[in-house]
Amino acid sequence: MGLLALAETSLGFITRILATLYLYTLQLMMSTVYMSVRTVHKVVIHPVKRIIHYVVVIPSEIIFRNLAALVLLPINIPLYILFGSSVKSLYHSFDANATTFGVIMLSQYVLSMLILGFTLGIMTGVFLSSFHKFVPIPNIYWEPSIGGFIESIKGLLFSRPTESPREHPYRVPIPRLSTKRQSNMPDSSLYTDANVDAAASAAVSSILETASDLDLDLMPHHQPDIGNMTPLSLPDTNEDSDQELGSDEDLSEMSRFWGNEQGYGVDTIRTEMTDDINHLIYRNRIKKDAENVVDIRNL
Repeated sequence: MGLLALAETSLGFITRILATLYLYTLQLMMSTVYMSVRTVHKVVIHPVKRIIHYVVVIPSEIIFRNLAALVLLPINIPLYILFGSSVKSLYHSFDANATTFGVIMLSQYVLSMLILGFTLGIMTGVFLSSFHKFVPIPNIYWEPSIGGFIESIKGLLFSRPTESPREHPYRVPIPRLSTKRQSNMPDSSLYTDANVDAAASAAVSSILETASDLDLDLMPHHQPDIGNMTPLSLPDTNEDSDQELGSDEDLSEMSRFWGNEQGYGVDTIRTEMTDDINHLIYRNRIKKDAENVVDIRNL
């Protein structure tokens, strides 16, 4: 019995010693970890945190505060002048109940003004439409011009003293001398256009009549065989020159007739008619030359 009790006592004592040792070991480890973490925080993290706080956080707060004050400056100035307050003081003294009451009152005021405005507009429109239905609106209107009003004001403010009309008499226009031949007809555009149309139609009809006469003269006569003919004598050059001069004079007269000095738009007609006249004169000249040639077979 004594040995068994001694063994139990010894086992209990050893167990308590081991538990105590384990407990102290855990405490030592926890204290070591805590001390190491605290040391790291004190040596590394805390300085970095302070640096960030003083270098980044505080300047950012100052910048944002000043920017907010600058943005709210247009609101703060009237509040300070009228009520001696600011947005910041209103924010600190903010009351939810008073704010809700103010928002409700403002919404009611806006709604009542809208209803009143719509009612007045409808009544005014009905009255004006009824009035204009029985009383017609005259077709007279006046468009005010801001530019003209400003010019009139400038003219009144910066106007020069009135000058007598004798100081600046009217200048008599001096007519310009021209070497061109001027027509004695009046300067009316209608009269001029009528004359031009009449002259153009008369010239065209006369040229067509001349062309028809020449065609009738040339159609019955057959041109002789010039290859078997010999000239009896040389044609009279003086007569040919007279014919050429006559044809040139006719051509110049026609060109003068068409090429007037008043600048009418008949250049195309003049060119076409000149070509027709040249062709007709050329055919007439060939006819006369053929009449001067003697056929050898008839000799």
